Amino acid sequence: WVNAGKAVYVTFVPSRKNLFGPLHQLPVNPGATGPESFCTGGGGWSDEYALMDSNIGKITLRYTRKEAGKRAQDAIAKKS
Repeated sequence: WVNAGKAVYVTFVPSRKNLFGPLHQLPVNPGATGPESFCTGGGGWSDEYALMDSNIGKITLRYTRKEAGKRAQDAIAKKS
């Protein structure tokens, strides 16, 4: 239930890459995805989900998760 004054968190998965994967590949946006993209390791792997930000008009949808999301975003920023 939603209570007045409480935050509501919604997760959007607006791209095929975020929906079907690869979900742990770094960098997040490799430019192209093929069968080899699903067999990553070393610097090409993240234990956390590596999801792409998406836009709907002027609204940017950004994947976040409290502590786990912070670690994933830090890892993604270092690889980008």
